Order: sequence, then structure tokens, then C-alpha cells
Amino acid sequence: MGRKDGKPVTLGGELRLPRPGTDRLPLVVLLHGSSGVSSYVTDWVQDLNSMGFATFLIDSFTARGIVNTNFDQAQLGRLTMILEAYGALDRREASKG
Repeated sequence: MGRKDGKPVTLGGELRLPRPGTDRLPLVVLLHGSSGVSSYVTDWVQDLNSMGFATFLIDSFTARGIVNTNFDQAQLGRLTMILEAYGALDRREASKG
């Protein structure tokens, strides 16, 4: 729920590169919707990769034991997921170091 006193959780994600190599690439961080990672999100991954963008898709549900939030959005707030996207970018920047 994004509470400071909440239980820490390690999220999963998937980095997809449009081509092999060590080139610097533009990156798009993707978040899924209320149904979790589904075909519409993976379609975006494929489309963006075909345009030369690397993608990082964050799975905010699995590690928390959430299947979907279709009928109970209070399980995980949208702001929490946005902060997770920024956290992924922070880790990416730190790994350059």
C-alpha cells in the first residue's frame, strides 16, 4: 500500500532489448493496469522494441500476492506503482556508477 511501516517487497520486472549489443538505448518503463501483466502490455513491449526502444516492464502484483485489482483498487494504489517506476529508474542510474 506504499506505507513507510509496510512490509518490504522485492518486485520483478523484465528488461527487453530491441537488439543485442552494448549500445546506449532509450528506455521506456512500463506499468501494467488493474488486470496485471497481460497481452495489451506485452503488445506495447513488442511495438516499442520494434521502434528501437528498450523496455522495462514492472510486475507490481506477483510479489505482493495480488492477482488483480479490478474490484478492489485499495489493494495497491496507483501512486505506489508510479513510485516503483521512478525507483526502477533510480536503480538504473545507480548501476551506471
